Amino acid sequence: RSSLAMYLTHLDLSGNHLEWFPSGLSKLPALTSLVMSNNCLRTLEVGKNDGVNSGWLDGFKALETLDLSSNKLTDLGDLPRCLIEHSPCLRNLFLQNNELPIIPPALGVLRSLTSFDVRGNPQRGIRMGVLDRSCPEILAYLRSRMDEADLRSMEAKMGEVASANSSTAGSAGAAEADGSGKVQQLKESIEDITIQLNNVHLTEAKKYAMKKSLAYTRP
Repeated sequence: RSSLAMYLTHLDLSGNHLEWFPSGLSKLPALTSLVMSNNCLRTLEVGKNDGVNSGWLDGFKALETLDLSSNKLTDLGDLPRCLIEHSPCLRNLFLQNNELPIIPPALGVLRSLTSFDVRGNPQRGIRMGVLDRSCPEILAYLRSRMDEADLRSMEAKMGEVASANSSTAGSAGAAEADGSGKVQQLKESIEDITIQLNNVHLTEAKKYAMKKSLAYTRP
């Protein structure tokens, strides 16, 4: 994995006649937007193609937008579970114009979504009138079709992921604030010593000692 890939945030692979989903994309830690519309993807089930791992794997922790529209998908594999457990930042999910025979009710657990489109699939479990509703209404409808125990379990997992994500962000912010405070203290110490060095009444011995202190203080 190259250092460049570690910082990749947006990836657009649309219109490339791709027939399978490369699992290696899950290893891109900073990826926030993945667009793979207008390809020939048929499944997200984990497997191998041409000796290369394929299918949707755990990862994509920074993902905010996922566009898999206008493919030939008949199977989402572990996509719903993986998004629930690993992608707490997901806001936009586009699965329209595929070949999905069913829309997994578990997708309704993704309460973070603000845009969600699954229209244009041959599924018959959800009326078109429902799919034309707002994102929160569609998600609520999907949740209503879940077993109550499964719903509680998945929502608990989603809550754990969101909490862990917030905790990590808070720790990072605290560390940054602590670092900023130390830098400010160093600057103030350097300024104090510099001011004292400019004092013409100091002896040469005193100035020499303070210059040594200044050298140690500078980062």
